[in-house]
Amino acid sequence: KESDIHNLNPNMDGELSLASRPQDKHSIKVSSINPAASSKEEGNVFLTHSTFENETPGWFRPGMTGIAKINAGKKTLLWILTHRTMDFLRFKLWW
Repeated sequence: KESDIHNLNPNMDGELSLASRPQDKHSIKVSSINPAASSKEEGNVFLTHSTFENETPGWFRPGMTGIAKINAGKKTLLWILTHRTMDFLRFKLWW
């Protein structure tokens, strides 16, 4: 999401699960983040480019879709529960 892009940096690691093989998890590393947002149905999104940390599976094809979860670091439980509310208030109150 556009509101979460500031938490991502190149070289972060994560996991990829493809729609065609959801039982398989693949380790990935973010190689770059496109600085311009793209408009999609779910809102503005930022495209990232990632590479497989292990060998690319032989069945993998360009254009396959799935979900990637990026490890964006550890945060306290308080931050996790309140950061969206604080961001909303800062935006509305210019604080």
